[in-house]
Amino acid sequence: MNTMDLTALIPAEDVRDAARAEALATLAQLRWHYEVGGLTLPDGARFEGARVATDRDSQQRIAMVAQAGTARRWKTQTGWLTLSPAALQDLAERVALHVQAGFDAEHQVAGQIATAPAPEALDLTAAFTAALLAP
Repeated sequence: MNTMDLTALIPAEDVRDAARAEALATLAQLRWHYEVGGLTLPDGARFEGARVATDRDSQQRIAMVAQAGTARRWKTQTGWLTLSPAALQDLAERVALHVQAGFDAEHQVAGQIATAPAPEALDLTAAFTAALLAP
């Protein structure tokens, strides 16, 4: 049986680069799940606390319908809404801001990964969540 430790043959920089690449891939998955995971809208006359799908098809449909400028019935994950042109525009903007928040959080955490001496030690879920909550 061979007991040679082959890790000694791999330069530390290569190990860090591989850990960094893996962390960035994991971070991209966290962002994607956030992006397409849906959005709960605020209570009130317009949205009634509805939960809206934010997968890529839904993002495109919402943006397209908002541009049409006419009132529409919209089926959310929690029921039907009748939305005025202004409410549809508001919905499209909220979805766009939701998506952008995910990318902004990913960018912030990617910077942490880039400078971390041990990227594999980062708690990416906690860092991503903190970045989303940051002002």
